[in-house]
Amino acid sequence: MPSSNTITSTDILTASAGLTISSAAWNTHAGIWRGHLLPVDASASAAADNTYDLGSSSYRWRNLYTAGDLSVATVSQTISSTTGAFSFGSQHMVLCNANGGAFSVTLPAAANVTGRTIALKKTDSTFNLITVDGNGSETIDSTTTTYLSTENECLYLISDGTNWQKKHRYIDGKVSTWTPTGTWSTNVAFSGKMWREGKFGNFEVNINVTGGVTTAGLAINMPTGLNIDTTYLYQTTSGQVCVGLGSYIDVGSASYQGVVVYGSTSTVNPVALLANATYAYSAGLSGSVPHTWANTDFLRVTYKVPIIGWES
Repeated sequence: MPSSNTITSTDILTASAGLTISSAAWNTHAGIWRGHLLPVDASASAAADNTYDLGSSSYRWRNLYTAGDLSVATVSQTISSTTGAFSFGSQHMVLCNANGGAFSVTLPAAANVTGRTIALKKTDSTFNLITVDGNGSETIDSTTTTYLSTENECLYLISDGTNWQKKHRYIDGKVSTWTPTGTWSTNVAFSGKMWREGKFGNFEVNINVTGGVTTAGLAINMPTGLNIDTTYLYQTTSGQVCVGLGSYIDVGSASYQGVVVYGSTSTVNPVALLANATYAYSAGLSGSVPHTWANTDFLRVTYKVPIIGWES
């Protein structure tokens, strides 16, 4: 592309280095080029309104170079923290690494990049939130902020000239391992798996027992950095919302079933479903409930809860 704002070459059919396009050739052969990428000179500059003349000011491409999906751009840039409006420059994708802690990215003013698509991707495995903030009072799908929360999550945005619109959000639902903790700490070994499903986290916890358990009322802690979003729960009283299921195994003797209930924004509680001669009831797990725990016994629970900061 020439250094001026007008494309003057006449050769549209020969794909050679330095190819440019004239308005006459474009009009004649537009069908050939529809849907194809056009080589451009990255050292050239567009007019002030982001247009290029095609041999005449009557024929123009708008937003070809400095804005829009056809702009010349580098693929990505990695950031780990930023304050204020991040200068995206020619980047179409920004890789965000929050290993060092949560941070915010402020989008460019939408009016300055009308039609442009940008992508932001979280590359680290922590649960440190990356806040994506509209410039000033500008919104992102009618809200002032959105988030990147888990590894490989990628958000695609497009400027409508006034605000930002979401085009797509990719969420990686891969299964990862974690080591849960809870109020049982003696003669037990925790292990777990987890994966994300939009707004919700799915968790599986296994506890192998190696001896007597003396602590009553087992509570399992949420992973560090994750908290249950109670705005999605109809009831937030501890013990009154079922969020999962449990199996409690007395090896060689019996298998008991139960449920997992909401405990707090940071804990869930497995309970056993029991019965006496009169009625069925539930009870928190203890050293003797639903049976006397001993070496080789184990329990497994699964639960699904909405997570603060996760969006679908």
